[in-house]
Amino acid sequence: AENNSEINYGLGAVKGLGEGPVDAIVKERERAGAFSDLYEFCERVSVLKLNRRALEALIGSGALDELVAFSEDIDKSRALLFANQEDAMKLAEQKARNIDSGLRDLFGEDMMLVSEGNGPYTHIDSVQSLSLKNRLTKEKETLGFYLTAHPLDIYGQEIKFLSKSSISHLRRDTEDQTILGLVVAFRVTKSRRGENIAFLTLDDKTGRIEVSVYAELYERNYDLLQKDAVVMIKGSTIMDDFTDNLKMRATNILSVEQARVRLAKKLKLNIDQSGLEPDFSRELAAILTPFKELNGDGCPVVVKYCRSEASVEVVFGEKWRVRPSDELMHDLRNRYGSRRVNLDY
Repeated sequence: AENNSEINYGLGAVKGLGEGPVDAIVKERERAGAFSDLYEFCERVSVLKLNRRALEALIGSGALDELVAFSEDIDKSRALLFANQEDAMKLAEQKARNIDSGLRDLFGEDMMLVSEGNGPYTHIDSVQSLSLKNRLTKEKETLGFYLTAHPLDIYGQEIKFLSKSSISHLRRDTEDQTILGLVVAFRVTKSRRGENIAFLTLDDKTGRIEVSVYAELYERNYDLLQKDAVVMIKGSTIMDDFTDNLKMRATNILSVEQARVRLAKKLKLNIDQSGLEPDFSRELAAILTPFKELNGDGCPVVVKYCRSEASVEVVFGEKWRVRPSDELMHDLRNRYGSRRVNLDY
């Protein structure tokens, strides 16, 4: 701990980094001070030590966030770093080759990268911010845990519509109760009759509970029951005599996407006159098309258009029902704004 408010997490613990890159980074920082941006970082740290896998691990873990000093949006910053990593490595390699061959500029100095305004970064206007889900996935891959948020934060206020109770408020009851949580532990064993039984630990930020999933229900939901998955589980609860804690026996399991289809009335996009661009319909169709569902499945789409004197809701036809996945919600919110895209329950 540092100043009782910060914890220093060693670079050596970042998965995919390795001892060589860590030593090179530390020695260069001690030699010439802090790094200013990604391009300078790659220039100063030997490209023989810092390979692309190591650089990606550094970005995904958040270790390089401060190299995008002009952005306070963590998801935009990391997206920019990922978008620029290939160019930064190539330019650093080119500079190293130039120095090895004795190439100098007209002033006799080593060739340097030009940094103006927002620095040497490209793709600033075109890059799409990382989704919270993507950011957290990369943190888990490189650090072994979620650092900047909890995976349930992805769903915000939706949670109160998707789950009828939090784990901390579960009661002992033979009647089914519904919770939404993150699978933090998972194991499978065999019953005496040779059937598979899954035991998973579910976490919803208020507490944890062990859930048992028996035979047919497990086989039917095999793809959903994986560590780090977010699932909605309905089941009855009893008291565990050994731990004195509640445990649940599942009677139904749904992914968040399945729960949305079952419970949400519509996917609603709010657009006002100032935000309606000439190619709005074409652009929206392009975003929705990969997620269209057939045979009346999926979620209805509604666009609410507002002007100063009136507003109207346009309900899309059945062929425009969509699969309300996290990816679609992110794409829509990234383009039109997080407050303008909602699922109405």
